[in-house]
Amino acid sequence: MPRPPPRVFTQGVKTRRQERLMMTACVLEMLDKEEQGKLRGHMLGSKNIRRTRKSVADMWSELGSYSRRTYRMSLDAFYLLHDTLEDALTEEFSTGPRARGSSPNGGIPTKLGLSAALRFFAGGSVYDIMLTHGMGKVSVYKSIYGVVDCVNKDKCLAFNLHDD
Repeated sequence: MPRPPPRVFTQGVKTRRQERLMMTACVLEMLDKEEQGKLRGHMLGSKNIRRTRKSVADMWSELGSYSRRTYRMSLDAFYLLHDTLEDALTEEFSTGPRARGSSPNGGIPTKLGLSAALRFFAGGSVYDIMLTHGMGKVSVYKSIYGVVDCVNKDKCLAFNLHDD
């Protein structure tokens, strides 16, 4: 009995292989849709934005004569304010361990958080602060609210409207 031509045999194998691949793809798609509701945080495969953080002294030196106008204070006044609030800022900005591992860009130093908040109070745009300080938008807002909380808690910066 003559053998069938190899084309017919391979065509059947290719068809079965394609059918199995399609069925596997459908099953994976169904499982993926079920798991999407259970996932938290970033999707798998998403990338973190790498940020380059500058020091406060470098930012002030880059601004040159505009630094006083940009922050509405001198660098010495900035360091005095930071020294006054340093313990409260450290407590406010301390973060515990993350569920997804370590922070990809590292923690934000207290000087940088204070600098971002003061720049915002002086009229800076959040988007400008994000770029110059190497922070995300949420981190800028956390710095602003954190500095406000620290100033409100500090007794030497407190004032009383009813003092005569």
